[in-house]
Amino acid sequence: MYNNGNSSKNVTGSSVVDGTLENADYADNGLSGDKIDGGIISNFQSTGIDDRLPTGKILTLSTTGVDVDGAITCDGFTSTGIDDNATSTAITIDASESVGVGTASPDSALHVYKQTNDRTARFQRLGGQYVDMYQTSGINSLRSIGKNFEISTEDAQSLLFATNGSERMRIDNTGNINFGAGWEKGFDFYASGGSNQGRMDQKRLTTGRASTFTVLNTTVGSIDFNTASTSYNTSSDYRLKENVVPMVGSIDRLKALKPSRFNFISNPLEVVDGFLAHEAGAVVPECESGTKDAMKQVGTIKDSKGVIIRENASEEDTPEGYIWTLTASVPDYQGIDQSKLVPLLVAALQEAVARIEVLETS
Repeated sequence: MYNNGNSSKNVTGSSVVDGTLENADYADNGLSGDKIDGGIISNFQSTGIDDRLPTGKILTLSTTGVDVDGAITCDGFTSTGIDDNATSTAITIDASESVGVGTASPDSALHVYKQTNDRTARFQRLGGQYVDMYQTSGINSLRSIGKNFEISTEDAQSLLFATNGSERMRIDNTGNINFGAGWEKGFDFYASGGSNQGRMDQKRLTTGRASTFTVLNTTVGSIDFNTASTSYNTSSDYRLKENVVPMVGSIDRLKALKPSRFNFISNPLEVVDGFLAHEAGAVVPECESGTKDAMKQVGTIKDSKGVIIRENASEEDTPEGYIWTLTASVPDYQGIDQSKLVPLLVAALQEAVARIEVLETS
């Protein structure tokens, strides 16, 4: 195990009898850099480095890596991969494998902490495009709930959406929605607020067109307003029509209408004038919507965990990935557009005037 008593020579692998070095093979401080060619040991092999403490080896080298019993402390650690350049802990990986950046106590898989109210994170690609995450106050979150993706504020703050550096949409802390960068203009949808609940407002700072309705790029209606009134328009341009002929027999058709007085079941104290949809539709078909005595199927919509997200919904309203279960068949009520009766009223009145004029001249 030593070099045949030739202690004046450097110890080499060929001079070690049994392939090991022990204290007896060299004197104290006898093995140093100047006794190793170039200060380098080639093909060094060891089962560990022992500081001679009772605990045994503190550093073990193997083909699979380096095991350290205890902490590694270094001053000014620098590498091509990580450089802390800091006076305190920059990155922490705790026993649960949570990573903290700027915090030594991460409370999630990745916890990034910034002491100042400005940009917390930036995700940037080659070319300069980037997405920033800012935090100035409050608690906000992005999370996936089932198959839903949620953007939320956790306190009494509004959720804002902006383009080109300016606010375009706002959802306040009660669920009311504004499109148009301010409650004094644009569209307002009231999800709460007592008597305002369910109300929709459109506000403008100038007069003009409020809404346009189109089908296949053709305008079929609009809503216009000025400082005094609102106009509801339906398409009536002659260029959209063909087979135009005068109305005849309008008085007889008018007499077939059955105007009535009634109350709605939901409001028994209010008596109103009107028509039954199917009766008016028998005379003026275009005024009627739906089908007499029609029924529709409704049910519950559940997510993948079986949680009900909506009741009394039709099957076609079910989002992809959710489950619809039939619960009942309910009436599919008809409607009526009474403005469609106006042409018949005008034509009947004209026929009546013509008859009166004949009688007056005879």
